[in-house]
Amino acid sequence: MLEKNHYRCALVDHRARLHGHAEHTRICDNKRDTIISGQNGIGIGTGKRGLHSVLGTRRFWAIAQARFFPEPAWQTFSFWIPLYLVTERQMDLKEIALFAWLPFFAADLGGLFGGYLSPFLMKHLRVQLIWSRIARASSWAR
Repeated sequence: MLEKNHYRCALVDHRARLHGHAEHTRICDNKRDTIISGQNGIGIGTGKRGLHSVLGTRRFWAIAQARFFPEPAWQTFSFWIPLYLVTERQMDLKEIALFAWLPFFAADLGGLFGGYLSPFLMKHLRVQLIWSRIARASSWAR
């Protein structure tokens, strides 16, 4: 019985997140008022932010740099290295496949274990939350 009720609550919560709490039909008025009163209103009803206001924030530049600088290296791994190995080193597809998977595997490891970097930095090096997440984002290979 408890499991069935748990799944029912999860379904109601999923529908509420999908359609919004305000117009959800299976939430009683008391619960809806509690949810809506607890929201802080960030990003609600403020409209679109202009390009100038987005470009003026430090957080945008931290994320943009973390994505901008590793991208040329990733494109080199994806496109130029296989072309180089075929044209200059006369390697066939089988020979390339022996080693071409290594950069992608390293990127997968970075994606899997990169999530542990932020809590590690916060716990052991006393780094603030936002800076630990920026360090994690900039450490990803892709």
